Amino acid sequence: MTFTPGGSGGGGTGGVTFSRATSTLNATVGGSIAYDTISVSTTSPTSIYLTASSNITSCTTANWLSASLTNSTIASGQTANLNIAADPTGLPVGTCTGTVTVSPSAGAAASVSVTFQVGNSGVGALSVSPSTFTLNYTIGSSQYPAQALNITDSSPALVITVKSSPAWISFNLTQFAPGASITASLNAYVVGIAAGTYPSSITLQDSNGNTATVSVTLTVGGSGGGTGGQATGVQPSTLQLYWQTGTDSTLYLTRPDIVITGPSGNWSSSVSYAQGAGWLSLSPASGGTLPAQPTVIVNPTSLSPGTYSGTIAVSSPGGTQSVTVTLTVTSSPVLTARPGSVAFYKQTGSPNPQSQIVQFVTADPTLSTTLDLTNTVTANAAWISVSTVTKYITIAVDPTGLAGGVYSSSVTVSPAGFTAISVPVILVVDNGGSAVFTFSPASLTFSGTTGGTSNSQQILLTAAATTNYSIASDSAWLTANPLSGTTTPAGTYITVGINPGSLAAGIYNGNLTFSSGAGAPQNLPVTMTLTAGGGGGTSGNVTASPASFTFTAQAGKSNPQVQTISVTSAGGSAPVSFSITPTTTSGGNWLSTSAGSSFWQTPQTQIGVNVNISGLAGGTYQGNLHVAPTGGTAVDVPVTLTVTAPGISAAPASLTFSYRIGNDAPGAQQLTVSGNGGALPFTATASSTGNWLAVSPASGTTGATGTVPLNVTIDPTKITTTGTLTGTITVAGTATGTGSTTVTVTLTVTAPLLTVNKVTNAASYAQGTISPGEIVTLFGTGIGPVTAIGLQLDSTGKVATALGGLQVLINGYPAPLIYVSNTQISAVVPYEVAQFATANVLVKFLGQTSNGVAVNIATTAPGLFTQNASGSGPGAILNQNGSVNTPSNPAARGDTVVVYLTGEGQTSPAGVTGKVTTVSSTPPLTPGPLLPVAVTIGGQPANWFFAGEAPGFVSGVMQLNVIVPAAAGSGPQAIVVSIGGNSSQNGVTVSLQ
Repeated sequence: MTFTPGGSGGGGTGGVTFSRATSTLNATVGGSIAYDTISVSTTSPTSIYLTASSNITSCTTANWLSASLTNSTIASGQTANLNIAADPTGLPVGTCTGTVTVSPSAGAAASVSVTFQVGNSGVGALSVSPSTFTLNYTIGSSQYPAQALNITDSSPALVITVKSSPAWISFNLTQFAPGASITASLNAYVVGIAAGTYPSSITLQDSNGNTATVSVTLTVGGSGGGTGGQATGVQPSTLQLYWQTGTDSTLYLTRPDIVITGPSGNWSSSVSYAQGAGWLSLSPASGGTLPAQPTVIVNPTSLSPGTYSGTIAVSSPGGTQSVTVTLTVTSSPVLTARPGSVAFYKQTGSPNPQSQIVQFVTADPTLSTTLDLTNTVTANAAWISVSTVTKYITIAVDPTGLAGGVYSSSVTVSPAGFTAISVPVILVVDNGGSAVFTFSPASLTFSGTTGGTSNSQQILLTAAATTNYSIASDSAWLTANPLSGTTTPAGTYITVGINPGSLAAGIYNGNLTFSSGAGAPQNLPVTMTLTAGGGGGTSGNVTASPASFTFTAQAGKSNPQVQTISVTSAGGSAPVSFSITPTTTSGGNWLSTSAGSSFWQTPQTQIGVNVNISGLAGGTYQGNLHVAPTGGTAVDVPVTLTVTAPGISAAPASLTFSYRIGNDAPGAQQLTVSGNGGALPFTATASSTGNWLAVSPASGTTGATGTVPLNVTIDPTKITTTGTLTGTITVAGTATGTGSTTVTVTLTVTAPLLTVNKVTNAASYAQGTISPGEIVTLFGTGIGPVTAIGLQLDSTGKVATALGGLQVLINGYPAPLIYVSNTQISAVVPYEVAQFATANVLVKFLGQTSNGVAVNIATTAPGLFTQNASGSGPGAILNQNGSVNTPSNPAARGDTVVVYLTGEGQTSPAGVTGKVTTVSSTPPLTPGPLLPVAVTIGGQPANWFFAGEAPGFVSGVMQLNVIVPAAAGSGPQAIVVSIGGNSSQNGVTVSLQ
């Protein structure tokens, strides 16, 4: 609800508007004060003065409600924060109510209704997480959405009330024992419910009087005529963006991505506006594959302060869905998230997606230096977790227990001094129907002879979670054992057999179909090749591979990964029957195989070799696999197991960083080093190609029970490529037997977001016009390498047009490069652009292309170089004796001074792009400007006797030898050079006696 009260005074109608009109706070008896913040704005045409007051309507025995404002004066389009505080001191268990009123000096007052819920103060008082979430369902899907709720309470009884219309919520909990902390399941049964959005709530109340409310929204998407009933889905469906007027919108305006899912086929988008026009777009605006992840682009520079709304409609063969974008333009500082949203894709059977980093910035330099996100970040769904590092947050997701579908939530960031912003978090589970099972190997090939005997091989069947399976064969000669059962992430071995029977020679293809009931059936292809011959044999020699096994594990930790042994017929003869027997020389029966005591036949490529270290102390253990073929010579395969004593360990086992070239370095992350007791000294070493990875401190000692934190950082100056980089942190105990551990560090480097802001004369910094041969400077963000690179010559002796993977193109012609960095580039305008009236200037860097900047082409555009490189002040001028001209070292009247400039245009003889100027033995000594040159010093005409390209410099730097006129004044005197009627900038001086 939004209040817009009217009134008069102060020169016009005004009032105040709240971002919301209600406030609900929670605390426990004798607990801490609860706080809430609500944004206040005004439509008054003049500045108004605000006052806040509170009124208690229940629980009047204690003065529990108070309020204050961050700004006492605001103007139209500005905001202030209304801070509300509720103190539970002296209050019993129950619900208290009150109001907070803001009174403006112009217009009517407005109020916020406050509800204060005071719960039991005992340990484990009622709490539930998450408190707000959305469930998504597509009509026609066989998977219904569900959500896990984490509930903690100290009460012996808990009553749950569900409010939904229609009645689609199913909740499986009614009571539990005091002090319990459990996870309950909330399920949505949506049969017969039409497409639409259905808000609902769940109220929990225990016998101590504690209450908690969970808000749930069900979004049902229509089938839209899509393939297989699959509908177009767009998440998130709403976006709230903020921009501070006068700031660079390319830097300080969030650009969130959206995720589009649905059936295969082309998709497209269109934009409509409720307020304003032309400020909203989607990039790309269309595509041919789904899922897609385009970016929402906002250009607000033509908008005045206020609130604007637009809609992006996305259409595909599955129908049309929309995203509502609300943009608030304000003069107050706002917070910007980079990136503006994060999307995760989880395929069943694969590890959880890697965490992502979001950076926060503001255009206000004072607030930027003090920005601290600690204790200001809230994850709004149970499957989201967040860690904070000052100006960065790391977002991770855990899809465990989530059905296939698209989930949309957010992370809220609300540091002091800013309007809270939400970073959308999208999770795509199964990504449109991913595999449930994983086969190793992914296919099987058998060979045999006609009339031969049965043969078998093994596969390892795995799933991301404990999953039931059943198997069906499409060929009489193809079998599997067992035909049903349960597999886990560790895997289950399935024996696949063939029986050629009376089949003729040839190639036979079959499939074993695996079904789980939770996804589409999956096929394991099997090929059998039969050649003509006798009935084959079941005896003979065999070979085993590998010839030996080595396992390593740490005492008390998990068993080492299963390895496999391959047993084949010697020389590729007919199948041979064999048995495989594991034995050990010490440590008990720690060695086993998946074959058991049965006889098997070659080829047998997937017999698992297992090691169980339970109860084993540190040391080296020996074992053997005895492979005994029928009628052949036995083969022994030695097995070595090394168990290391427990010692130094580091957590987590891996770290993930993200970095865009040209941006600030990603925030540091922490490792914690721990030992198995006692003081264990250790060293920490970072290793990465190019040394972009660092860790500190490099050594330390663990305590008896504590841990030692290590900071892991990224040095962006050492990064020269995009893609995924991998490094390691090795933490090694320096005491004998304490071991070591290695942490894998993954760095995802993306190309810079190239933005050219302006193109200027390198000497005068004038914009809008360039001339052939002119030295220009480009300013922007992410337009080049972090570590600057200076001028280099190519193999022909000219100034290179490519440095560090960067090029500047002017109407397609590569420009010689003098200096390149991530924010500034100096280049020479190619003489070839003289044929054009206008030009487009852009940068290409590491495979990315910047925006283009349009400029006019003029015959000349002179600019004088200055000593401080600012475009004004003392010029880059030498006295007659070669010394630098300064106020303390002035030139005399009648002396010759040497002036350096650029923008002289085409020369005679014609200038050569990128050529380094040399002195000729015949006139002209160096190429000179085609158009007439005139000079004034202190307003007096000055003669000159040399105007040409400066020797030793790239063509485009001009030297002008000028005689100081006798009528010129003393002290700093203005110098202006005109070439072809175009004059250099004002404000450049030469010092005279």
